[in-house]
Amino acid sequence: MLGRLLGTGRTAEVYEWTPDRVIKLFYRNTTLADVNREFSKHQLIEKAIAYCVKAYTIETINQRHGIVYDRVKGMSMMEKLMAEPTCIEQLARRLGRTHADLHKTNLSELTSMKTAFEIQLKNSPHFCSHEKTQLIELLDGLPGGEVLCHMDFHPDNLFVDGETVTVLDWSNALKGDPMADVARTIMILQFAEIPNVSAEERENIDNMRHDLIKAYINGYGEDRINDPERLKDWTTVLLALRLSENNSEAEKNLVSNELIGRLKERP
Repeated sequence: MLGRLLGTGRTAEVYEWTPDRVIKLFYRNTTLADVNREFSKHQLIEKAIAYCVKAYTIETINQRHGIVYDRVKGMSMMEKLMAEPTCIEQLARRLGRTHADLHKTNLSELTSMKTAFEIQLKNSPHFCSHEKTQLIELLDGLPGGEVLCHMDFHPDNLFVDGETVTVLDWSNALKGDPMADVARTIMILQFAEIPNVSAEERENIDNMRHDLIKAYINGYGEDRINDPERLKDWTTVLLALRLSENNSEAEKNLVSNELIGRLKERP
């Protein structure tokens, strides 16, 4: 029943399902309850914004659970950046504009990011009790809110087809302060190691990072990012949370070194 493998991620693989649909097939360590939660969240979000593909059903194949979606058209913004590096400013501005547009939507039904982040910090194996206290106090001082935040918004999760942009992978979506979402995007653009690319491609990506971030902020609107201290504090919290994700050791070392420096500056 499964068609061609289209993509592989940290939690799932994407396969052709029908000519117009795909299935995001989770690995066996993902429970049906987890898939149901992601499916329900996606259905909620797709009713609120125009950037989502439609989710249809949950299917189980060889003891793996999956969600059937419309097949997205076009190519990922990351693929376009790699194929057309001269378009970096245009594409990164579009990334920022799309993100700013998403942040016009409130979605009170979603879980609060401050609630979710506090639980994650308390359960993190990466910090001593003093560091956890520092991070949770920092989080407590940051604003909440009900704005829809994607929380994994980066070029590989945006597909571009002419004038149409589709945003994928809403599994991390929460409600809260949009500056947290912006901080995570900047953090990913700055630190994320891109898998499955050649050494030459990796060097090209590293050379793009500064220009990507600058153009993304320009597209989002520098006037909207008008509290550098708030952005810095959210970045510190998000760096701490990033250490618990399934990333490369090289990236974890970069993130850890940056975080250690930030925590040393705090009382």
